[in-house]
Amino acid sequence: MKTINPSVFAVFAATMFCWAMVSNGVELGRQSAQNYDKKRNPSSASTGFQLAIFNPVQLFSEPCDVYGMRLNLPYGKNTALYGLDLGVVNQLTDELRGVQIGLGNLSGPMYGMQLAGANVAFGEMVGWQVGGLNAAKTVAAGLQTGLINIGAEYDGLQIGGFNFADAYSGVQLGVVNVCNTLTGVQVGALNFILKGQYLLFCPVVNVSF
Repeated sequence: MKTINPSVFAVFAATMFCWAMVSNGVELGRQSAQNYDKKRNPSSASTGFQLAIFNPVQLFSEPCDVYGMRLNLPYGKNTALYGLDLGVVNQLTDELRGVQIGLGNLSGPMYGMQLAGANVAFGEMVGWQVGGLNAAKTVAAGLQTGLINIGAEYDGLQIGGFNFADAYSGVQLGVVNVCNTLTGVQVGALNFILKGQYLLFCPVVNVSF
Protein backbone atom coordinates (compact mmCIF):
# COMPACT_ATOMS: atom_id res chain seq x y z
CA MET A 1 0.00 0.00 0.00
CA LYS A 2 1.44 3.37 -1.08
CA THR A 3 1.73 6.16 1.44
CA ILE A 4 1.39 9.87 0.73
CA ASN A 5 4.68 11.70 0.43
CA PRO A 6 4.91 14.13 3.39
CA SER A 7 6.22 16.93 1.18
CA VAL A 8 3.30 16.52 -1.24
CA PHE A 9 0.87 16.59 1.64
CA ALA A 10 2.54 19.72 3.09
CA VAL A 11 2.30 21.58 -0.24
CA PHE A 12 -1.33 20.55 -0.61
CA ALA A 13 -2.15 21.64 2.95
CA ALA A 14 -0.40 24.99 2.51
CA THR A 15 -2.24 25.60 -0.78
CA MET A 16 -5.60 24.82 0.79
CA PHE A 17 -4.79 27.06 3.75
CA CYS A 18 -3.89 30.02 1.53
CA TRP A 19 -7.00 29.48 -0.57
CA ALA A 20 -9.17 29.39 2.54
CA MET A 21 -7.59 32.58 3.92
CA VAL A 22 -8.09 34.46 0.65
CA SER A 23 -11.65 33.24 0.05
CA ASN A 24 -12.67 33.97 3.63
CA GLY A 25 -11.14 37.43 3.43
CA VAL A 26 -12.97 38.24 0.21
CA GLU A 27 -16.23 36.97 1.71
CA LEU A 28 -15.64 39.08 4.81
CA GLY A 29 -15.09 42.10 2.62
CA ARG A 30 -18.31 41.38 0.72
CA GLN A 31 -20.32 41.04 3.92
CA SER A 32 -18.78 44.20 5.35
CA ALA A 33 -19.70 46.07 2.19
CA GLN A 34 -23.33 45.07 2.78
CA ASN A 35 -23.28 45.98 6.47
CA TYR A 36 -21.48 49.30 6.05
CA ASP A 37 -23.05 51.44 3.38
CA LYS A 38 -20.22 53.84 2.59
CA LYS A 39 -20.93 56.19 -0.29
CA ARG A 40 -18.06 57.05 -2.59
CA ASN A 41 -17.71 58.23 -6.16
CA PRO A 42 -16.25 55.39 -8.23
CA SER A 43 -13.48 56.21 -10.63
CA SER A 44 -14.51 56.63 -14.25
CA ALA A 45 -11.81 54.10 -15.13
CA SER A 46 -11.71 50.50 -13.91
CA THR A 47 -9.97 47.24 -14.70
CA GLY A 48 -10.22 43.59 -13.72
CA PHE A 49 -6.42 43.16 -13.54
CA GLN A 50 -3.61 45.53 -12.68
CA LEU A 51 0.14 44.97 -12.89
CA ALA A 52 2.42 47.55 -11.28
CA ILE A 53 6.21 47.68 -11.37
CA PHE A 54 6.69 50.92 -9.46
CA ASN A 55 4.05 53.63 -9.59
CA PRO A 56 3.61 55.33 -12.06
CA VAL A 57 5.03 52.44 -14.12
CA GLN A 58 1.90 50.27 -14.16
CA LEU A 59 -0.63 49.03 -16.71
CA PHE A 60 -3.34 51.44 -15.57
CA SER A 61 -2.86 54.84 -13.98
CA GLU A 62 -3.32 55.60 -10.29
CA PRO A 63 -6.94 56.94 -10.48
CA CYS A 64 -8.15 53.58 -11.83
CA ASP A 65 -10.30 51.28 -9.65
CA VAL A 66 -9.45 47.57 -9.66
CA TYR A 67 -12.24 44.99 -9.63
CA GLY A 68 -10.46 41.67 -9.43
CA MET A 69 -6.71 41.30 -8.81
CA ARG A 70 -3.71 43.61 -8.60
CA LEU A 71 -0.07 42.43 -8.65
CA ASN A 72 2.54 44.92 -7.39
CA LEU A 73 6.19 44.12 -8.17
CA PRO A 74 7.23 45.80 -5.99
CA TYR A 75 4.91 48.82 -5.57
CA GLY A 76 1.54 49.82 -6.91
CA LYS A 77 -0.89 52.63 -6.16
CA ASN A 78 -4.53 52.93 -7.17
CA THR A 79 -7.73 54.52 -5.92
CA ALA A 80 -9.78 51.51 -4.78
CA LEU A 81 -9.67 47.74 -5.02
CA TYR A 82 -12.38 45.10 -4.79
CA GLY A 83 -10.82 41.67 -4.66
CA LEU A 84 -7.22 40.51 -4.14
CA ASP A 85 -4.15 42.74 -3.78
CA LEU A 86 -0.72 41.02 -3.91
CA GLY A 87 2.73 42.56 -3.85
CA VAL A 88 5.61 43.97 -1.85
CA VAL A 89 4.02 47.36 -1.09
CA ASN A 90 0.29 47.73 -1.81
CA GLN A 91 -1.26 51.20 -1.59
CA LEU A 92 -4.82 52.41 -2.10
CA THR A 93 -5.82 56.05 -1.67
CA ASP A 94 -9.44 55.06 -1.14
CA GLU A 95 -11.14 51.87 -0.01
CA LEU A 96 -10.23 48.19 0.02
CA ARG A 97 -12.98 45.61 -0.02
CA GLY A 98 -11.20 42.27 -0.08
CA VAL A 99 -7.70 41.05 0.82
CA GLN A 100 -4.26 42.67 0.77
CA ILE A 101 -1.16 40.47 1.12
CA GLY A 102 2.37 41.88 1.06
CA LEU A 103 5.21 43.35 3.12
CA GLY A 104 3.38 46.65 3.51
CA ASN A 105 -0.33 47.40 3.02
CA LEU A 106 -1.86 50.89 2.96
CA SER A 107 -5.49 51.74 2.35
CA GLY A 108 -8.15 54.30 3.13
CA PRO A 109 -11.21 52.53 4.54
CA MET A 110 -10.61 48.76 4.75
CA TYR A 111 -13.31 46.10 4.69
CA GLY A 112 -11.79 42.62 4.69
CA MET A 113 -8.27 41.50 5.59
CA GLN A 114 -4.74 42.90 5.50
CA LEU A 115 -1.79 40.51 5.91
CA ALA A 116 1.71 42.03 5.93
CA GLY A 117 4.68 43.13 7.97
CA ALA A 118 2.90 46.49 8.39
CA ASN A 119 -0.79 47.24 7.81
CA VAL A 120 -2.36 50.69 7.96
CA ALA A 121 -6.01 51.58 7.38
CA PHE A 122 -6.36 55.37 7.29
CA GLY A 123 -10.16 55.21 7.17
CA GLU A 124 -12.77 53.00 8.75
CA MET A 125 -11.57 49.42 9.30
CA VAL A 126 -13.92 46.46 9.46
CA GLY A 127 -12.22 43.08 9.38
CA TRP A 128 -8.88 41.54 10.29
CA GLN A 129 -5.34 42.92 10.28
CA VAL A 130 -2.45 40.44 10.67
CA GLY A 131 1.15 41.66 10.84
CA GLY A 132 4.08 42.98 12.80
CA LEU A 133 2.43 46.42 12.99
CA ASN A 134 -1.30 46.97 12.60
CA ALA A 135 -2.88 50.42 12.70
CA ALA A 136 -6.48 51.54 12.30
CA LYS A 137 -6.55 55.33 12.26
CA THR A 138 -10.28 55.98 12.76
CA VAL A 139 -13.32 53.85 13.66
CA ALA A 140 -12.54 50.13 13.64
CA ALA A 141 -14.39 46.90 14.34
CA GLY A 142 -12.86 43.44 14.14
CA LEU A 143 -9.57 41.77 14.96
CA GLN A 144 -5.92 42.83 15.08
CA THR A 145 -3.21 40.21 15.62
CA GLY A 146 0.44 41.29 15.63
CA LEU A 147 3.43 42.46 17.60
CA ILE A 148 2.06 46.01 17.81
CA ASN A 149 -1.63 46.85 17.41
CA ILE A 150 -2.91 50.43 17.34
CA GLY A 151 -6.50 51.59 17.11
CA ALA A 152 -8.46 54.79 17.59
CA GLU A 153 -12.12 54.12 18.34
CA TYR A 154 -11.88 50.33 18.38
CA ASP A 155 -14.54 47.67 18.91
CA GLY A 156 -13.41 44.05 18.94
CA LEU A 157 -10.29 42.08 19.82
CA GLN A 158 -6.58 42.92 19.88
CA ILE A 159 -4.01 40.14 20.31
CA GLY A 160 -0.34 41.11 20.39
CA GLY A 161 2.77 42.09 22.28
CA PHE A 162 1.71 45.75 22.66
CA ASN A 163 -1.90 46.83 22.20
CA PHE A 164 -3.07 50.45 22.23
CA ALA A 165 -6.41 52.10 21.54
CA ASP A 166 -7.99 55.43 22.33
CA ALA A 167 -11.58 54.41 23.08
CA TYR A 168 -11.72 50.62 23.31
CA SER A 169 -14.67 48.25 23.56
CA GLY A 170 -13.84 44.56 23.73
CA VAL A 171 -10.88 42.45 24.83
CA GLN A 172 -7.16 43.23 24.70
CA LEU A 173 -4.82 40.24 25.01
CA GLY A 174 -1.12 41.04 25.14
CA VAL A 175 2.04 41.61 27.12
CA VAL A 176 1.26 45.33 27.50
CA ASN A 177 -2.26 46.68 27.00
CA VAL A 178 -2.96 50.43 26.98
CA CYS A 179 -6.07 52.43 26.25
CA ASN A 180 -7.51 55.79 27.25
CA THR A 181 -11.00 54.49 27.96
CA LEU A 182 -12.17 50.87 28.17
CA THR A 183 -15.45 49.03 28.06
CA GLY A 184 -14.31 45.46 28.38
CA VAL A 185 -11.34 43.42 29.60
CA GLN A 186 -7.56 43.63 29.41
CA VAL A 187 -5.50 40.46 29.93
CA GLY A 188 -1.71 40.81 30.06
CA ALA A 189 1.40 41.39 32.14
CA LEU A 190 0.79 45.17 32.27
CA ASN A 191 -2.64 46.75 31.75
CA PHE A 192 -3.29 50.49 31.69
CA ILE A 193 -6.51 52.51 31.43
CA LEU A 194 -5.15 56.05 31.23
CA LYS A 195 -8.49 57.80 31.78
CA GLY A 196 -10.18 55.14 33.85
CA GLN A 197 -12.42 55.93 36.82
CA TYR A 198 -11.08 53.19 39.07
CA LEU A 199 -7.96 51.10 38.33
CA LEU A 200 -5.56 53.01 36.10
CA PHE A 201 -3.12 50.11 36.24
CA CYS A 202 -3.55 46.44 37.06
CA PRO A 203 -1.37 43.42 36.22
CA VAL A 204 -2.79 40.20 34.73
CA VAL A 205 -6.44 41.29 34.40
CA ASN A 206 -8.09 44.72 34.23
CA VAL A 207 -11.83 45.25 33.80
CA SER A 208 -13.92 48.34 33.15
CA PHE A 209 -17.60 48.62 32.18
